[in-house]
Amino acid sequence: MKNTAADPAIKEIFARFFDGNIVSADMIDTSRGEADFRNTFILTTEEGEKHVLKIVWNDFTFPEKIRMWQRTIEEYRGLGYYCPRIISDKNGEFPELEYQGHPCVVYAEEYSRYKSLEDRTASDKNGVSNWPYAADIWTMTAKVAAKKFDYTDFPSGYCLFETFCPSDPVDEVLEVALEWKKTADALPKEFSGQARRIWDLWSGNRKMLEELYAKLPTSVFQADLNASNLLIDEDGSFKGVCDFNLCGKDVFLNYLIRENHDDFEEEIKMIREALRIAGRHYAFSEEEKQAVLPLYRCLKPLWYGRVDELKKAENDGEKIQQCLDRIEYYLTADIDFVSYMDGSAPSDQEADRRTEEIACTKDFVDFIENTEESMDVKEIKGPAGAADEAAVRDKYERITRRLIEKKRTITTMESCTSGQVASLITDTEGSSAIMKGAFVTYSNEAKIRMGVPAEVIEKYGVYSAETAAAMAGACRPVYGADIAVGITGSFGNVDPNNSDSIPGEVYFALADKDGTRRYHCTVPAQPSRLAYKLYMADVVADRLLKIIG
Repeated sequence: MKNTAADPAIKEIFARFFDGNIVSADMIDTSRGEADFRNTFILTTEEGEKHVLKIVWNDFTFPEKIRMWQRTIEEYRGLGYYCPRIISDKNGEFPELEYQGHPCVVYAEEYSRYKSLEDRTASDKNGVSNWPYAADIWTMTAKVAAKKFDYTDFPSGYCLFETFCPSDPVDEVLEVALEWKKTADALPKEFSGQARRIWDLWSGNRKMLEELYAKLPTSVFQADLNASNLLIDEDGSFKGVCDFNLCGKDVFLNYLIRENHDDFEEEIKMIREALRIAGRHYAFSEEEKQAVLPLYRCLKPLWYGRVDELKKAENDGEKIQQCLDRIEYYLTADIDFVSYMDGSAPSDQEADRRTEEIACTKDFVDFIENTEESMDVKEIKGPAGAADEAAVRDKYERITRRLIEKKRTITTMESCTSGQVASLITDTEGSSAIMKGAFVTYSNEAKIRMGVPAEVIEKYGVYSAETAAAMAGACRPVYGADIAVGITGSFGNVDPNNSDSIPGEVYFALADKDGTRRYHCTVPAQPSRLAYKLYMADVVADRLLKIIG
């Protein structure tokens, strides 16, 4: 913000809107490039009154558009939310005039009664940014959506399948997706197949969505819910919004999904919670329930953060693979949004609480102990000496190829084998189609963090068939895998951190739709740590081949 005395041009413009003499002018320059000139002036008069004057030149700000913003502000105010009013000049117009070499349009705004969340975060010691405003924001937006305002055809800045202004060649979602494709096309050759598959998935989903999209309900939204536009009073209560320059007609679901962004998992939680809150004030249609998943797949998997993540991976093959695998997973995952739209799902906090309660009760431990498929622990014998590494690798190549052929996915949670099984599965080209991710949980703490109930480890020990079963059971739903492997045990030395450690005693479990199979194997002394890992990988491979068929 620049503090200046008002120049003659500003005084002349001010006089078209207000009476009084200006004693100070604070100028804020929010211009964005050569074709987007924006100057905002906070003007103070001799009487101590403050007024806001906005002088703008771009291809989406013109008098007819400003009148639409003005109408939308009044609609928000009519619902009980404070928004600073837009003010025309004394003739009821929004004058167009030359300013600093630009053919600008000018409008005034009421000086806000409240600070923005951004301003309060910077000035308040209590950290207003940590206060919960999601419920307030989505309650307000749902009420606007429920009105189904139809007084304009100007699209919002978040529009999909159309452009916001003449200078936009395509909508923003397609623009970012094309940037992702450009980045993916430059990846090393070994990733070209998966990158092409991802693009085909995204493009096919977008085409399908376009047919559904035209049928979805719309309203007219403010369309820019960032911290600088949320208005908060001195007590930290949400009061309303300001800055309507992206305002326009939009599909409610598009607006809601676009305004929630984070890493994939957290983002999904945020969207679900927004849907739940909105559902208290807005009745989602059957068309919206049908469209929500393809809309998510269109908006999120190739969004800005995913592009940046892929660019930052540079030439790191492992990071590139992780990026592509996560994108492909969320492009195809059957994510439940509908139960949050109709109110049948528990809140994420409630779901987490229930899961934690179940995992820490005797009932859950009894389930692990007494479930029919978990009762039988089969004794498995491996080779008398060391495993043949070439033969082991051949088995895993067959495993991976069979999984690809059968379109079945797999994941692992490994302890003593330290990811050896996952590594062997992914040594075959095309494995990204069937291995979405895996876990190495070497410590007890890591196992618990990844979903293994602490109660199971406490009762049965970390080296047990029950813990192996819990490991397989914990990792399978994370990636929505068809098959999960859990392995725990100790090899050549006693584990000083676990009293149940017996060198060479290993337990593993395989979980799929038919249940969880538990196994125990005694590994003979091996010449190296790698030999121990290959031995157990060999034993696991034999069981996997039988399950896969």
